[in-house]
Formats: sequence, structure tokens, C-alpha cells
Amino acid sequence: MAKLVKHEGNSIDRLSNLPDSIIHHILSLLPTKFAVRTSVLSTRWRFLSTSVSTLDFYDYENPSERFMNFVDRVLLFHNAACIKRFRLICGGFHGDVDAYRICGWISFVLRQCLQELYLEIQIGDPRGMLPLSLFRNKTLTKLELDVSKFVMTIPTKVCLPSLKSLHLDCLEFVDDDSVRRLFSSCPVLEDLFICSCLWRNVKELNISNPSLKRLTLNFFGDCGQLFHVVIDAPNLVYFKFYGTLVERYSFVNLHSLAKVDMRNLVNLEETLVNQDAATNFFNGISNIRSLYCNDDLLWPLSLCNKLVPVFRNLVHVEIRRKCLRQRSGLDELLESSISLKTLVIHNGAFGDLFWYRPEKVPSCLLSHFKVIEIYSFSDGRTFPHCLGLGEVKQMAATFTRGAHTINSIFSKPTIRKNCSKGSSCGDTRREPMKLEAEEVKKNSMGGQHDGSWWVPHDRTGIYYPKGQEKVMADVPAAAGKDAQINWFSHH
Repeated sequence: MAKLVKHEGNSIDRLSNLPDSIIHHILSLLPTKFAVRTSVLSTRWRFLSTSVSTLDFYDYENPSERFMNFVDRVLLFHNAACIKRFRLICGGFHGDVDAYRICGWISFVLRQCLQELYLEIQIGDPRGMLPLSLFRNKTLTKLELDVSKFVMTIPTKVCLPSLKSLHLDCLEFVDDDSVRRLFSSCPVLEDLFICSCLWRNVKELNISNPSLKRLTLNFFGDCGQLFHVVIDAPNLVYFKFYGTLVERYSFVNLHSLAKVDMRNLVNLEETLVNQDAATNFFNGISNIRSLYCNDDLLWPLSLCNKLVPVFRNLVHVEIRRKCLRQRSGLDELLESSISLKTLVIHNGAFGDLFWYRPEKVPSCLLSHFKVIEIYSFSDGRTFPHCLGLGEVKQMAATFTRGAHTINSIFSKPTIRKNCSKGSSCGDTRREPMKLEAEEVKKNSMGGQHDGSWWVPHDRTGIYYPKGQEKVMADVPAAAGKDAQINWFSHH
């Protein structure tokens, strides 16, 4: 170890005594323009930035020519044997960037055994930006492309034997075959993310890959000519879906699919979703164990009518966000989930701001059901856009009626500090609401209760069925003689 350098005041310069490998690692965590500036610190630091394995260029502010010259100089003097990561973010409102110079930069880093490539570019004419060598690279493991207005032309021969993660954002494909050719040429691909792409030239999106484990599809906006989505992935375990349903789905070999996360499935202003599309979609994911969705999912599920698939393996369901004005479809979901154990509800996502009791107790409540969690409700006066206390109690009565296996129902109001009385929770123009509960009593669990409503702080109300109660409290009349529900709160 070199002798520690002392400065005035007996302070010790420990940074200069770090080994080069540690300093290289520190510099690799910085944007390249800051890493280059460290060359003025000392003679020893002068050339360290030229051998870092990570290059990160970001520029939405400086003049384009200045930025491009800076990238040229960094790459010209770079002498590392391998480049692990190359990240380029440029374009925007402050001028344009030459697509052919970008192509030269990418070609250079690809020759340096590049492993990860991130491109986020907004330029007027992106043609010629991606070199053909990008699609024939043996070392690339992660590729993220976010290029507006870019029509992605896939060459006839594609070979990406090491690519495990592929993110495509705001791109446009030439035709159906180019999409299929790209995905099928990645034999070890595990993570595929497709977001906000244009589908004017694509009618069928075919994703067939035996190694794929995680898939995210975002179909927000106009799907163009796209009407058929094919997914053939025997090792797929996680599927996240955003946007609207297209006309037809073909799900093949999804035997390993365990978790599905679906959001903003339907735009209520549109009428494009039909019973056949909804039925076809849910039949394809009927083997899942966990389902996370907002209430936009429940409406198309109700379109399936008697054709709702049976979710034999589904044990966990989480519903969140806004309310619908149509029939919710919750009845169909519960009735078809014969093994359901846990149901989590956020923001009172049921129908027209109300909870409608089903005509009969769903079969899952009579066998496997264990826990329900309800978040964000109100007394019906302060927060009219949330489930009221009455609806929560009716819900609890429904879930405990005849359910001998249920353990507990957690009910937790979620109240923001900027919520004002008589206004929506997003209105910040009014003064914060004052707590209506003045007299607070402690129960045996240390909770707080005023006899009618809970003090709106962090707390959890829990219902226990008969035989498992811990604290006696109000019992809704709708609960029936076989269910005894207790409400209490604790910190």
C-alpha cells in the first residue's frame, strides 16, 4: 500500500491511494462527461477515464454539434479492451443529431465486445442509424431501443446468441415476418418488453421463444392493423399486459405461466372489446396462480357470460384503481376461481362506486378462501369517490357468509394529507380535512375507535369470523346468523 498523502490540516487523501480497479468502478457509475472531468484532479487521474468499461452519454441541452464532437473524442481515445455498457440519450428540442454518426458510434462499441446497449434517441430522420452488425453480435446480452419515428428493418439473417433482455419502445416494424424473425433469432432470450410501438404494417405479432420467462406488452393507443397476437412460450412465468384487447389471441404452451399483471385493459369510451376477444384472452391464461389487475379487467370478464374459463390454480387476486359504471364482473371472477385464497382490493374498485352483493356465495368462499384486504374507503361523506364504510361491511358479510375457512379480512383506509372534506382526494386547493373523531378509546389491541368511525391515521381494521374473534365490535345485520364479524384497529 502506498504511503497515504497528507494535506494541510493533517487531512488524509484516501481517494488517491485507491487501486485503479476501484477508481475505474467509481468512474463507471458516473455519466461519461463527469468521468472525463476527473482528469484534472491529478496526473494519475489524467487517463483513467479512457479505460472505463461503461460509457454513458446524455444530452438534451447542449448544442448538438458540441455533443457529437465530445462523443467522437471519447471514443477516439478510449483504450479499454472491452466495453460492458454503452448508453446514449440524445436529441429532443435542442437541435438534431446526425444518424450516420450515431451509426458509427454503435459500430465501434459493438466491436469492443459490448454486452449492454441502451439507446434513447429523438431525431428528425433516424434512417441509417442502426448498423447491420447490431443484429449479428455474439456478445450482446441486453438491448434497449427507444427511438421515435424509427422504422426497424430486420435483416434476413439475424444472430443474437447471447441476448437475454430486449426492450423495444416507440419503434415501427416493416412487416409480420421481420418481427417473427427477430424474436426467433434470440435462443436465450428471457425478458421481452414491447411498449408503444406502431403497428401500421403488422397484422400478426408472433412471439415464439422457448427460453422466454418474462413478457411485457403495452398496446396503448392505436394498434393500427394489428389484430392477432400469438404467444408460444413454454417457460414463460410472468406476463404483464397494458392497453386494449386486439381482436384475436393465440396462447400456446403457456404451461409455466404463474403471474399475470394487467392494467388499463379497456378504454370505456371505445366499444371494440367484444365477448369473443375477452373469452379468448382469459382462456389462454387460465393456468395462472396470481392475477394483478385494475377494474378495467373485470368488465370484459363479465362479457364472457357462461364462457368464463375456470381458473383452477388461481390463489391470489389483487384489484386496484378506478371504478367502472358498468357491471364489474367480480361475480364471474370469484365464481371461476375455485382455489382462491387471497383477495386484495385497492381504491374500492367495484361498479358504480358501490359494492353489489352477489346472488349466491361464490364456491371459492366455501372451500379455500383465507384472507381479504381492502384499502382506501371512506364514510361516504368525506371521500365520495371511495368505498363507504357501509359497503365495506356488506362486503365483509358476503365474504364471511358460509365461509368456514376464512382467517381474516383486513380493511385499511388510505387517506392523503391533502384530502379535504367534500372534495376528491386529488384536490389540493382546499385546506386539509379536520378529524371528526374527538373522543378516542383504546381497545385491547391498542387501536383507536370512537364508536362509529376510525381515526383516519395509519391503521388496519380486521374482521374475524365466528370462533376466531379477538375483539368484539359492531356486527353488520347482513352478516347472517352463521357469521360474526369484529372490527378493530391497531397501529
